[in-house]
Amino acid sequence: MFENLQYAPKDYVYTEVQQKQLDALIQMTQRFGLAYMAGLLVGQDVAVSDGELAKQAAYCRQFAARYKTTPGLVYYLNGDFVLKLKDLPDIRRLWNAFLGKRYANDAALRSAWGAAAPEAALGEIPVKEYLATSWYDIRARDVAEFKSELMRRWIGALCAAIRSEDAEHPITAEYYQWPYDGVDLRLTVAGMDAANIGYFDTPKRDTARLMSTIKWNDMRRSGHGVNIGEFGVKTHDAWTPERGGYGYHLQRTDDERNQLFWWMTHCAMAMGVSKIQNWCWSDDPDREFPWGMAWNNPLRAKPALKLYRNMRLLSERIEPAYASADVVVVMPDTWRLGAPARFGYDVLSNAIECMLATNVPFDVVNESELANLLKTPPRLALMPCAYALSDDNVERLRKLAEAGSCVYLSGDFSIDGLGARKAERLERLAGAKFECVGEPVSGMPVPQVTPIDAKVLENPTHKPLYQRSLGKGMVVWSPEPWEVLPGRDLFVEAPNLTQDPATNVYLSLTPLAGVTAPLELRAEQGIWRATLTASGANRLVTVFPSSSTGERGTVHIKASGAELDLRSSVSVPAMTLIGPEGKPLLATGSGSLDVGGQRVLEGAGPWCVASLDAQALGDSRTLMANSTAQGSVWWRSSATELSAWMVEFLDGQLRVIAPAPLVRRNEGWELAAEPNELYVILPSGQRPTAETLALK
Repeated sequence: MFENLQYAPKDYVYTEVQQKQLDALIQMTQRFGLAYMAGLLVGQDVAVSDGELAKQAAYCRQFAARYKTTPGLVYYLNGDFVLKLKDLPDIRRLWNAFLGKRYANDAALRSAWGAAAPEAALGEIPVKEYLATSWYDIRARDVAEFKSELMRRWIGALCAAIRSEDAEHPITAEYYQWPYDGVDLRLTVAGMDAANIGYFDTPKRDTARLMSTIKWNDMRRSGHGVNIGEFGVKTHDAWTPERGGYGYHLQRTDDERNQLFWWMTHCAMAMGVSKIQNWCWSDDPDREFPWGMAWNNPLRAKPALKLYRNMRLLSERIEPAYASADVVVVMPDTWRLGAPARFGYDVLSNAIECMLATNVPFDVVNESELANLLKTPPRLALMPCAYALSDDNVERLRKLAEAGSCVYLSGDFSIDGLGARKAERLERLAGAKFECVGEPVSGMPVPQVTPIDAKVLENPTHKPLYQRSLGKGMVVWSPEPWEVLPGRDLFVEAPNLTQDPATNVYLSLTPLAGVTAPLELRAEQGIWRATLTASGANRLVTVFPSSSTGERGTVHIKASGAELDLRSSVSVPAMTLIGPEGKPLLATGSGSLDVGGQRVLEGAGPWCVASLDAQALGDSRTLMANSTAQGSVWWRSSATELSAWMVEFLDGQLRVIAPAPLVRRNEGWELAAEPNELYVILPSGQRPTAETLALK
């Protein structure tokens, strides 16, 4: 894929010279088999006048009209979104129309906004930035929701313009990895086919937060793929702390870079990510911009590029397929939009991280999708921090329980979107009578109640937890929004809290709801996660260590009729693709892998071995192998008379570099591997070809 940020021409009209340059560039990408990702309005502010938006839409329509017959084309509306509220006449008109739909008159608006109410009357209220000043701020919520409307307006106009010419090629944009300044993927992706998230963070925190970040942005249940746009790290010593390196602009070691690439690709394959893009292909030849996977002057591969290539070839063996989960986490969007942005994000990320610790598959949906859940009620629906709900959504939660779901809520859902308390909600849904407000948790109100027909659930946290049978299902309610976990960092400083039933209510909730993980995980020590996902007729088992604590040791997994023992020497994910007969078709890891008590693979690693002839590893006579470290990779094999070749790709063609050392040892084969080089193993006398790797 060739992502070109392009530029928006003056008055959104290309000169003849510019147009010919673009023609040539797009033609060359097609010649080399690349999808061209056209950055149409990258870095543009979406808060524009009607006239400016009309010009931008016309520009997108003209671009689509000219290039719609290009085979490999992706419309990339924006990356590095900007949304700066400004009191333009058109924006003020839209703002006042938005408020007019929400509030019947000035008195209603002033009552809702309280001391933050403006002096101007409805219809004349100026557009102004406003951030939350408490755990939930109604004016801040209104401003945040209006920003989402501006995003949908901008995206919708451009999508409509493109679709008027081209109904085929995908439309996407890149968001930040968490909602920022109104740029909120979950609430504004609807007009596009999918959206990326850029992903950058500090060392350890980037790998520690990766799984929860993917889940936060996973919109597959709503019909939109989840994918990762820009990611990468710097290894150049210009970015040491002593030279001013900071945040994610910080020098990493080669091993840290390799581990991030390993994590990123393994999470993508295990969690249904449809696309990942490294930022970027090569270092800038004109200035210091060392993000590339290739050096420049002359252009040559970095170790990260070879590792990325190896993982890309591995991904050809994986056939991801999405199936809706029996468990759904419902985002309390009204509340989070009215809360301080980072506070709301961190609390709900805690909830997602705690659900990941159960190893139970789950989807994430928006609050607005509760009505859709009623069509096919999940076995378990969780809504952490269920504040500021509408009456309709409280009723939908009740109907979900009556239809057979276990509905879990935390927090005071008797408080509605305008901050008013409706105590009867607690009685109608949770079977409890409101008495008073207890000690707040990080400023969030916690109600004190008396059970009516709810029963108190004994639980390892020793916090109040109530259960009430309702229709065919039940409601489980925690008055305290324990997911806040004030002062605790689940990702780097205290990931062990997610594995502790005394801290993580979800570990007790899932069995209560009759939900179990599709695999069994047992570890000698440390913190581990595991996923089991469908891959055609096969099953992909992926194990994730806690990246922040550097887990090593043995993990025992029972899944899909197979028993796996993974011994790790490096704290990175490991995956095994299990065929219908319970035998491995590919595996990655570090240390060793036993299947059914028998050693199958071992090496210093991290390493990868994959069958290329659809046979189990032990029977395969055509394989690929690689290791990120210098050393040997051994696998058990019944095959005889094999040979190994080091290969690479040059100008898109497979090139054989040299024979590689391969010896028969202990009922298997041992390959002496150079770091990140790619090896193809074949019957003696055969040489690798592109067909050997069965590239799609």
